[in-house]
Amino acid sequence: MGKRKKSKPCDKPIVINGIKPDELKQIFIEAILESEEIKKKNEHERQEKKLQQKEKEYNDYIKKLGYIDHSTKKQPWRFFLEFGNGVKQFLKMSFRSKEEFTEFIVISSLLKLPLILLFDVLMLILFLADICIILYLVVQFFLPDIRLFSGFYNIYYLCFLPLIFSIFFIACFFRMASIEIENTDDNNLVFGVFTALATAASIIAAVVSVITIVKDQL
Repeated sequence: MGKRKKSKPCDKPIVINGIKPDELKQIFIEAILESEEIKKKNEHERQEKKLQQKEKEYNDYIKKLGYIDHSTKKQPWRFFLEFGNGVKQFLKMSFRSKEEFTEFIVISSLLKLPLILLFDVLMLILFLADICIILYLVVQFFLPDIRLFSGFYNIYYLCFLPLIFSIFFIACFFRMASIEIENTDDNNLVFGVFTALATAASIIAAVVSVITIVKDQL
């Protein structure tokens, strides 16, 4: 029997309906990218509609309470007009019927207030600490005897620079957190932050109490 000849692999590219594999691959990639772009566009439009709906609901809500925009008025009349309008809105909101309470305004505000105060207080404390450290370093020119350690003056300054910048950045973070909490309309975010801070505070209090009890027993 004669030897069978090995069939050589076909070097000719496969063509499907006149389309080469590389072209077909490129078509698939473009289709996937176009689909992702459509998804992003639809998501963006959905978010825009959601924000517009929230803004419309809020505007309707404050109109029901009798809100009047006095931003174009001059001071001091603007202050008195805004104060009077605020009192009017508060009284109208306080005596609304049970069926009209469809928004979480009061609860959200009550949770926002301690968070904003907490972040603002922490920000002020850190800024004051930063200023005190800077003033302490400036005083070194006049009272070098109060340095914490001896050595070259430039090295002494460099030891404090990381601390100064770290405190400043942390204070800026607290400031941004306070502004975000004040401006957010997401009640879930407010509840989540409040719950997390309350949990952390309770854990710290529990640890401190355990340490105090252990010390008393020793």
